[in-house]
Amino acid sequence: MATLFYLIMKTKKGMTILETSIAMLVLGITILGILSGIYMASQMSRSTRNRIVAIQIAQTKMEEIKDEEYAEIEDEGLSREDSLPYGTSSVHIDAKDEGKEITVRVGWIEENMERNIELVTFIRKE
Repeated sequence: MATLFYLIMKTKKGMTILETSIAMLVLGITILGILSGIYMASQMSRSTRNRIVAIQIAQTKMEEIKDEEYAEIEDEGLSREDSLPYGTSSVHIDAKDEGKEITVRVGWIEENMERNIELVTFIRKE
């Protein structure tokens, strides 16, 4: 039995084309999976970064308005729009009996889809 094994191993000197092809296929599928994961992580990172920048812009605008005196905050229906490098921002003020509702919206285009965030606060009359 040992002689038969020795003869088979002695005559087999390399890998066949089939073995090489299967090894390349397995390697290709593995690399494709890894690259796909990297691409998805990159997309998620970009989306998160855009959302963080939009939130920072909205918070800054909201703080600017909150720093104003109540009487200086314009009345109902005011809508201010600003153009941003990657989208737009708007401020809408709605006067109510007990105060003013302020809505700040920041919108942008990401992957051919319109995205936006909105912050709303209420400022009471003094």
